[in-house]
Amino acid sequence: MTLALLVLLTLCAMAVPMLPAFLEWRRPSDVQPLPIDETDALDPPFLARSFAARLAAAVQAGQTELGRTEIVAGPPAGQPLALTEAERTAGATHRLWHAAGDLRLPDGMAFYAEVAAKGALRAGERSVCKALWAGGALRLGQQSSVLRWAHGDEVFVGQACELAGRVTAERLLVLAPGVGFTLLHAPRLQFLPYVAPGAAVPATTDGAALTGVQWDASGRRAIGQGPLAVPAGTAWQGDLICHGDLTLAPRCAVRGSLKVRGRLTVGAGCVIRGGVFAEDAIVLDEACSVQGVLMSERSIALGAGCTVGTLAVPANVAAPQIDIGAGVVVHGTVWAGEQGRCVAPLPAAVPAGAGAWPSQPGSPPAGAQ
Repeated sequence: MTLALLVLLTLCAMAVPMLPAFLEWRRPSDVQPLPIDETDALDPPFLARSFAARLAAAVQAGQTELGRTEIVAGPPAGQPLALTEAERTAGATHRLWHAAGDLRLPDGMAFYAEVAAKGALRAGERSVCKALWAGGALRLGQQSSVLRWAHGDEVFVGQACELAGRVTAERLLVLAPGVGFTLLHAPRLQFLPYVAPGAAVPATTDGAALTGVQWDASGRRAIGQGPLAVPAGTAWQGDLICHGDLTLAPRCAVRGSLKVRGRLTVGAGCVIRGGVFAEDAIVLDEACSVQGVLMSERSIALGAGCTVGTLAVPANVAAPQIDIGAGVVVHGTVWAGEQGRCVAPLPAAVPAGAGAWPSQPGSPPAGAQ
């Protein structure tokens, strides 16, 4: 009898912590989706602009802290940061640094609070930065990391950097080979090294020339009931829905959108003037152009010299895994849900302090995209 009572008491004690979960399961009371800030979701630079506004207000009001973080004025241009002995020893600072002009950060330091400069901001090599804001150009030294976000008028990211947070620019964002990223946004995203523009493609003709599909002329839509391989140089106008894998041979031209239930493989020099959606992987060979949204539920690989979107009509590139080759240009946003990577081969070892940037930021070499 005593043993049975002990067992019963033990079971009751084990069940008590699970009672709230049982009641929630029987009578759900918290079934609403979590709120999403639409401004943040639709405007990637929102975090940076919001921080800049709050910092400016705090500095103007003479505050010494933003939140609970100490605000420290940066040194005059060309002068080193006034780090404490403890910060130099630890190789890290938890203070918020801001400069009224240009600011240069030392190599190998960790900045666990925001760093801001109204002018140009250069983060040293092998730096770890929580967040960076520059009113002018922002340069991130090679093998550095961004934990939350970085923003500038023009942003240049050095080789082998890891961008765990979003990186945005008002005009231009340039990324060197070997960079890992999650969310990128700018009117022009340039992935180094530059490559020459691709060859021209044939003029678009009517979609009826597309074979192996059911063509709905009234709906301007073609439907492929299974895997479909489109011959080289085929050009058509109208959307294409493929219930299987779709392969476009080189130099195809599409004036319409593609929706693929399987894998999409696009040959070199193809032009797609519309959105592209695939349930499996999307692979674009070199010098392809997509002038609409590019989305995959699995992965996207962009070959050398591909372009997505235009300055007039920005586009989104989104997938869990994204690999981007040399010379790719994207106008808009690139969002890798799990991992994005600039896969152009790394050049030979670059001496410490050497730059991997164009001689005139924002202007590619003659003949480059």
